[in-house]
Amino acid sequence: MTAVRTTRKFTQAFILAVVPERAWRAFTEPRELEAWYCDRVDEFEVRPGGRIRYEMVGVTIEGTIEEVQAPTLLRRTVGHGILPGETVITTTFEACEGGTKVTVTQSGFGDGGDWLTQIESHTLGGTQLLADLALYLRTGPPPPVTLDLCGFPYDRPDFGTIVARCRVQLVPPDRPGYGLSDPHTDGTYLQYGRDIEELAHRLKVGRFAVFGFSGGGPSALACRLDQV
Repeated sequence: MTAVRTTRKFTQAFILAVVPERAWRAFTEPRELEAWYCDRVDEFEVRPGGRIRYEMVGVTIEGTIEEVQAPTLLRRTVGHGILPGETVITTTFEACEGGTKVTVTQSGFGDGGDWLTQIESHTLGGTQLLADLALYLRTGPPPPVTLDLCGFPYDRPDFGTIVARCRVQLVPPDRPGYGLSDPHTDGTYLQYGRDIEELAHRLKVGRFAVFGFSGGGPSALACRLDQV
């Protein structure tokens, strides 16, 4: 992978060990994007003038598709969100020995202080995203995340065999007042459901499953169904 940055533009070029059509899908299909790029995709209309709306690290980003030449070129404009202003992202896909050469160019960076504080972290974040993409294309999507809500008072059976068989990532949060969790002043099921949603957000999990064993069942039902 190579990277070049100017005051107004940043370019990364790398090779993915897949054909251009497969790389194209990873950059344009919502479920694919959610597997490596962002937390959730609400809209991603792959046509000139198409709308974009997705969530990344808790920030909602909106934009527009400017140009589409499947499966060789995708150009989109994204508004402020993580960055303090609008930028244009151009991605090209070129068949080469070993797979597909993908070049991502983001232009429109400003020079003010707000921009300078974000560019370095944005560059590092982009490099990590590309590493995540390469891993995803080699191994497939990660196992689904399941939050295990234990019963009363602190009953959590050993599900190790089931987890290994079903290939899930089991996250067992401590109930309020137990383990490392602080006591809850508003000890209702609905509040605990909101706590679980906040935990999933902090873990950068877009959609997740919940498993409520015994007394954990009502807590599982309290989670918002549009995320589960």
